[in-house]
Amino acid sequence: MKKIKLVFASALAASLTAVLIAAMTIGGELSPAFKNFLAGLSGHHWVSKSFISVIFFAAALVLFYLSPFKSGGNSAKKGLWLSFFTGVFAALAIFLFFIWHY
Repeated sequence: MKKIKLVFASALAASLTAVLIAAMTIGGELSPAFKNFLAGLSGHHWVSKSFISVIFFAAALVLFYLSPFKSGGNSAKKGLWLSFFTGVFAALAIFLFFIWHY
């Protein structure tokens, strides 16, 4: 049961991280100040996004894993599908943004 909860928590954390990455990418293109802020953290905005994403994923994973929800037999499967579709939609959002923006 703990492995299923870990898979589900990982999938939720990955889903939220994908949304965060898409938001930071689009936000950085729309706001030069935000992009410069990210670049100022580590020297390049992509490196900062990577650090923020890893820290966010780890924190979300711990939060979801330690939360009191009960995971059932289908939780892992549902979580993985959620993660897959969230990743696809986040990538599509970035792709469509760049098509529109340029």
